Amino acid sequence: MKYLLTPITDYIFSRKKIWLCYAISTIPSLVLLVVSFSTDIQNGYDILSLFSDFVDSQVNIIAILLSFSIAILTILATTDNENIRKLKEKLASPKNYNEIKNVGCLTLFQVLFSSVTYNILCQILYLSLLIVESLAKAVFSSSVYKYLAAVNVFFITHIFYILIESVINTYYVFWKDFHTPWR
Repeated sequence: MKYLLTPITDYIFSRKKIWLCYAISTIPSLVLLVVSFSTDIQNGYDILSLFSDFVDSQVNIIAILLSFSIAILTILATTDNENIRKLKEKLASPKNYNEIKNVGCLTLFQVLFSSVTYNILCQILYLSLLIVESLAKAVFSSSVYKYLAAVNVFFITHIFYILIESVINTYYVFWKDFHTPWR
């Protein structure tokens, strides 16, 4: 179990502004929660049907994103070209990234690799949650659906934030001089 948590803790403790990542994910879920409890959304809607459709579509979307992310991780792990070698040599900026215990300063490759790995683990966790929600949806009350929808929105925005961060960092890999904001 300890080894399963290592990529997560490495990601969290290596980022200096990790609070921003979680704040961006928490705000929309809290807004949804407040709006759903302050308005009567049951008026004219079948909450169970609405929630079921949402969960079903999320399962498909996350499964596709998970496949895409695993492909990215595979490409990163198996590619050996000049850009990847440079990423493995260049250290990440101490302004943006903390040193990791027993590792030291991260390279740009480790930053990118940890982002993708962390995102895959978040996607697996979220997909597992969606499967449980899908199987147990008949026993939930409408107020539980509101909390679950807020948790789902947190995961969706969090996964997309990390994915966008990874895509942007990958974009900068191909800049010749590596003048990047994450360096």
